[in-house]
Amino acid sequence: MGVRVFFAVKLVEPIYSIIETVLLNLQQKLSIPIRWSAAENLHVTLAFLGQIEAEDIERLIQYASLELENQRAFYLKFQRLKLFPNKRHPRIISLGVASNPNLNAMAAGLKQAILNLNYSIETRPFRAHLTLGRIKNVHPTDDLLEPIALPFIPPMPVKEIHLLKSRPSQTCSDYTSLAQFALN
Repeated sequence: MGVRVFFAVKLVEPIYSIIETVLLNLQQKLSIPIRWSAAENLHVTLAFLGQIEAEDIERLIQYASLELENQRAFYLKFQRLKLFPNKRHPRIISLGVASNPNLNAMAAGLKQAILNLNYSIETRPFRAHLTLGRIKNVHPTDDLLEPIALPFIPPMPVKEIHLLKSRPSQTCSDYTSLAQFALN
């Protein structure tokens, strides 16, 4: 039976608390139908596999370890709130993440680990972001996010990468860490 997995950076304190406050603020200010991400599930996805055979997980962990063994710890810088794919037909509210060579190298390395197992990878360019909510069939006439101010969010240290198992449901997904990869 298949397991739905992906590689991600999980939030750490104090960033977690700051972004949890941002999420609560958005929930209060936006009255359109949105399926909000659970604060404890917030993460930056590096590589998404979708369904993988359970027996391939150990080999995936080995390949990922090889790809990540020389990667150094770094800082993530969060940017502004964004709507995907665009403001006129938004489907996702996210918090942007500044481009970072370390993050980009890790995403590319993890995609290679996935290819080594003969699984397909995402072909769109990697754009790091933090999904805050999924918008349901709304076509706003103005920018939903314009009146919303963000607090200062300091750079977040990234010292480990996680392989997460996802169990989606109607209300939210449940994530379990299958492996952690410490960075130098």
